[in-house]
Amino acid sequence: MNDNNDSVNWDKVNRGKVRYGFALELYKKGGMLTPSDMGEIEAFVDYVMLGVEASDDSNKVGKDRLMTEAECREVLHNKNAREDDYVRATIHLECRDLSEEEVKKIMTAYNNGRITMSNLEECVDRMAELRSKK
Repeated sequence: MNDNNDSVNWDKVNRGKVRYGFALELYKKGGMLTPSDMGEIEAFVDYVMLGVEASDDSNKVGKDRLMTEAECREVLHNKNAREDDYVRATIHLECRDLSEEEVKKIMTAYNNGRITMSNLEECVDRMAELRSKK
């Protein structure tokens, strides 16, 4: 072990401990770590680590919070995926080439329950229009 504390990223270590606590509680309740759940856990970790600052949408809905393309495809190909996971993965995949501002608007709408399975196709079409304007 390195005795030099300067090389240890304590913020990263502590975030890992908080993340572990939330993941463990999810596991105890019989939950599975889906990409959707991982995103929610990260939002909780932000809240615990940053406090009130994390409740500001600009800290939790940007492009840096999008699932990877591989994670999205995994959800989209999973026949047992929850409807909410499917919607989230679709949105994350479609947001990849949009501006940070557009992503924040879309993810805020999703987080507020305004994007659901019933209007997903319309939202995907709108994101395609945004991409074509570039």
